[in-house]
Amino acid sequence: MNKKKYIIKYSIIAGIVVICVLLDQITKIVAEANLKEYQSVEIIKGFFDFTLCYNTGGAWSILSNATWLLALISVVALGFMIYTLIKTNSLFYMISASVFCGGLIGNLIDRLFNVGVVDFLDFNIFGYDFPVFNVADTFIVISAILIAVSMILEDKKETKKVEVKEEENGKDTSREGK
Repeated sequence: MNKKKYIIKYSIIAGIVVICVLLDQITKIVAEANLKEYQSVEIIKGFFDFTLCYNTGGAWSILSNATWLLALISVVALGFMIYTLIKTNSLFYMISASVFCGGLIGNLIDRLFNVGVVDFLDFNIFGYDFPVFNVADTFIVISAILIAVSMILEDKKETKKVEVKEEENGKDTSREGK
């Protein structure tokens, strides 16, 4: 990779990560400044509230009070994602993984410097009171889905390349196994 492409690639990654972390942290600061713990403010009746709470666990409060274990898992996941970002040439994957990293870092900051992860988005969906979550959680979930889509699309692309190459070499794989 030439120097200019290298600078552009890592500037895009860093920019996306920083924007995601800032959006997450700013929304958490606003929530903490305007809500008391467990106080709910109704936004859309029977569907959406702002409710401030602190989660010392993972999703759905799994591993509550295991802050250092969850922080370690986050650091390992972040390291893995950085490794994949270095290796990728896919813009779609790069953007998705950068958003994922931003979400991980946003929640990691809370785990290290707060009493727990600051959660405040509270939805009641079809009668199910969904666990309260935050912007970083949204980034993580949406980008994880997009990463999976990216991997599926990349796999299909690679499969197509192999099929074309085999056809060029005179080998027809469509009839194998019949």
